[in-house]
Amino acid sequence: MAPAAFQDTDVGMAAATLLHAAGAIGLLGALVAYLAWARHARAGRHEPSMLALAMAGAVASATLNLVGGFLRTFQSDHPRLTAWGDSSWVRVLAVKHVFVFAAVAALLLLAFRYAPRLRRRVAGGATGPLPGERALAGVAAAGILAAAVLGAVGTVLPLRDDVPREGGAQPEPPLPAPDVPTTVYLNATGTFTNLPPGAATTHAFTVLPGTQRLEATLLWTPEPFCLRLELLEPEAAAPAVAPCLSGGSGRFELALDAPRPGTWRYRVSGNGMGVDWDLTLRMPQASAGGETVVADTVTIAPGAFHEINTVMPASASLRWDWSADAVLHFDVHSHFDDEVQYWVEQQTDAHAGGLRVEREGGYSYLWANEGSLPVTVRYRVWGPFTVDSIFP
Repeated sequence: MAPAAFQDTDVGMAAATLLHAAGAIGLLGALVAYLAWARHARAGRHEPSMLALAMAGAVASATLNLVGGFLRTFQSDHPRLTAWGDSSWVRVLAVKHVFVFAAVAALLLLAFRYAPRLRRRVAGGATGPLPGERALAGVAAAGILAAAVLGAVGTVLPLRDDVPREGGAQPEPPLPAPDVPTTVYLNATGTFTNLPPGAATTHAFTVLPGTQRLEATLLWTPEPFCLRLELLEPEAAAPAVAPCLSGGSGRFELALDAPRPGTWRYRVSGNGMGVDWDLTLRMPQASAGGETVVADTVTIAPGAFHEINTVMPASASLRWDWSADAVLHFDVHSHFDDEVQYWVEQQTDAHAGGLRVEREGGYSYLWANEGSLPVTVRYRVWGPFTVDSIFP
């Protein structure tokens, strides 16, 4: 298993929680051990084992707490400090760790600086605490207590704040998607076994009313051969598209917006023998109520993303419902006034919701794979938008 993916496993999450909690409990134990040793020392009884417990406990507990916190920080659903303005959870946890670091620093000072000084002071016949010793002990105790309270608060806060942002977009609860066909697919494969001219395959297919786009992808091997893809509209005398595809790519894509309903024909022709080809036609549909529905299942490579760019009217709602086999970054964003506006951001493996927008223009759904393994996502998005583009 890739090391970067360990934190997202059940074992990794359990280890992070256990180490973090053990370190926090150990800090409290080390503080109690120090206070008990100091009390005995001022009474003239030096307990080396108790002081060693306090010193070792302070170092070990701080280490365990930091290692556990490090593992939790790099879990894929863990927001970064850059989400300070978008997450009350981040703000609470950041303040909590200020208290944790203060407690650790105070405890280490007590165990490694004040303890030797206290021993020398008591050996010289003096009694009472060292100047500042009680204050440091109070800082350590208060830091541990405050961190515990803030940690408990963090368990009930959402990782992200789905709140309205400047610009008039308002998150909404999920609603059922329109009960219409979402996307119609047609797949065809073939092999050219005869020399040109005349190597061709022709078939008919149906474009349903309400089809938003006709998207065609043609793949072939070996790549250097020249292929031709022709799409013939109903009652048309000439093909809508008839490029000659040649030279090294082995792939061609085209898209037609608002294709005419009816019986279309495609024709794939080529100039070689033993050329394998694969044609996919994808036709997202619109609902009877005027909403566009786009649904698909895609696999996103590590470090890559999948994006649907839409154009929305004012005072309308985008909606979505999706699930994946691992955690993804999901957001709905726009690009107004030469800036990026993030209206919704999530780190999760499933989400359903909506967003009402007041400003007309482009809004995008985006899924990003920040992990180290491919992730498959199944999505359905809908609203009164037109599809500008889908990437890739």
